Amino acid sequence: MEVRQLIRRTAVTVLGTSTIGEVARKMRDSGIGSLVVILNDSPRGIVSERDIVTAFADGESPEASLVDVISLAPLTARPDSTVEEVARIMQTNNVRHIPLVAEGGELVGLVSVKDVLEELLKHGSAAVAEPDAG
Repeated sequence: MEVRQLIRRTAVTVLGTSTIGEVARKMRDSGIGSLVVILNDSPRGIVSERDIVTAFADGESPEASLVDVISLAPLTARPDSTVEEVARIMQTNNVRHIPLVAEGGELVGLVSVKDVLEELLKHGSAAVAEPDAG
């Protein structure tokens, strides 16, 4: 199954030039825990609640620039990637959200580890390993 079929909502974005205070308010107001970071009109990464909490715990001001407190990593998947491929990307990179980006750089959506896991479990995918009984 292509991962694009798991998209349940439009990805909420934030400009990389935003302050961490603005990002925290946008998360609160939107009722979500992660935003896709946009720089130069293209998705450049994810900012999560964990990133914001860490920044504040490290003494950052709410006026600090987002790009100064997070690592922008263009970790993305294509919408036609399989659910299993995205699961492997998430596991290998220890991430919980992946932006789906079309070949031309357009943001198509965002999938979470919850979306991926539910799909794998629903179909009893071989990608979900049985616990070692020994």
